Amino acid sequence: MNEPNNPQPQPPGNPLRAFEDDDIVIRAFEEHARSEAAEPRPALTPAFRPGPPPPEAFEPLLGPDGADLVDEVSVAPISPFAAGAFPSWAGSAAVPLAELPPEVAALQDEQPPTYSWDDPNVPDEAVLSMAGYGEAAPQAQKGARTKTLIRELVETGLLALLVFLAVRASFQNFKVDGSSMSPTLHNGQFLIVNKLIYAEVNIDKLSNFLPFLDAGSTPKRYVFHGPDRGDIIVLQDPRKPDTDLIKRVIGLPGDTLEIVNGQVYINGFRLDEPYIKTAWHDNKPKVTIPAGEYFVMGDNRDNSLDSRSSSVGLVPKDLIIGKTMLSYWPREQFGLAPNESPRITNEPIAAAIGSKPAATVKGGN
Repeated sequence: MNEPNNPQPQPPGNPLRAFEDDDIVIRAFEEHARSEAAEPRPALTPAFRPGPPPPEAFEPLLGPDGADLVDEVSVAPISPFAAGAFPSWAGSAAVPLAELPPEVAALQDEQPPTYSWDDPNVPDEAVLSMAGYGEAAPQAQKGARTKTLIRELVETGLLALLVFLAVRASFQNFKVDGSSMSPTLHNGQFLIVNKLIYAEVNIDKLSNFLPFLDAGSTPKRYVFHGPDRGDIIVLQDPRKPDTDLIKRVIGLPGDTLEIVNGQVYINGFRLDEPYIKTAWHDNKPKVTIPAGEYFVMGDNRDNSLDSRSSSVGLVPKDLIIGKTMLSYWPREQFGLAPNESPRITNEPIAAAIGSKPAATVKGGN
């Protein structure tokens, strides 16, 4: 390799020659290999361990205050080691365990605390930490389940109460007392009566909330339908409001009704009543039924107190409780109530009374 044009002077006593800049590292390693063997390093013993460099060695890296910074680090808490010695930044060797203060040396044998469920000396915080996984959590879950169960029971009870009140407002059971509806209904028979089927709504008042509704000439209208001819109804006794009667609707508002020789005539024509099983004999002058009132009779015509009697008379709609829907007792009578629809025939009343005119009586009690 060619020598540089400007060789550097060799320091006295140094056998190295001048090299180019890029060959200095290689030449140094070669000369080091040819040099004498380095002095042997002292063997490490339990009583001696090489310490860190002196604090002034950090000045090129940390600046003029490097020594102070190193001194601050060297006073950090000492942690125990299994080897029995504690390192110190203050010197180049570890401090023997015998030279340490007693409270520091005691840390050598200190072990992490262990707790037992049955130990009465367990600290409170350890008991709490163990209870969080052992007993407290299940008890909290049990309390939450109890609260949920109570809430569900209350909600179920309220729902059942609402259903009961709704059913009670719509349906009611009645017991037949007497033989005025025999043979259709018997004494002691139990019935379910629908009280909602004849419900009415006032369209005039409802139109205040729903402007698109037109009340027209009839502000009151039935939600389903009004009493029909042939319906078996339960009504309040006009003579005794605390007593209920069960009868069949025969005449509707606007009808002209007349009874001749045990036959009912509606608007001049005979009414065919298939539910009447035995002949009966009665006469009643013609009556025109006004709006909102009904003519009712029992099926046992010879033994029934009904609209034929002046003490009962025509029944206002407000006294009608509801329509019988179901017979549930006795069991052999179980089934739908016999709400049959009678048919108006073509037989005129003139065929029954001849040419004799009938007296006219307007509706009323």
